[in-house]
Amino acid sequence: MTYRKLRIAWSVAWGVACLLLVALWVRSYSRQDRLEGPWFNSSLFHVWSVRGELIYRSDAQPGRWEFSTIPLEEGNKWSSYLGWRADAISRLVYFPHHLPVVLFATLAFLPWLLLLPTRFSYVGACQVAIGFTCLPFGG
Repeated sequence: MTYRKLRIAWSVAWGVACLLLVALWVRSYSRQDRLEGPWFNSSLFHVWSVRGELIYRSDAQPGRWEFSTIPLEEGNKWSSYLGWRADAISRLVYFPHHLPVVLFATLAFLPWLLLLPTRFSYVGACQVAIGFTCLPFGG
């Protein structure tokens, strides 16, 4: 089996990223986390995690690195769940946390998916199917 250790390291790295993003998702319902810092060409980027949404904003002004977290206030909800806005000086993109969670989980499973035609396991497929059916019920 070639590149087995690389496949394991890839899956572990994307799996850890997925779990950290799920933790940030859960935390976003009680706190608002914000990260900002300098970007290319002396611009500034902002990333917010609030009420199950990730928001990215890019401004055409210089800035410095900063991380802040504040308690969530009532009524602090974006008008749309998925979208983007742009004007002359800034760009804004917002999307739900579950989109990158699904992407990271897919990237973690991808190396093993490529092995399925040669090493398919019905027992493993049943375990995955049972896991996905139990997921919505929390157990």
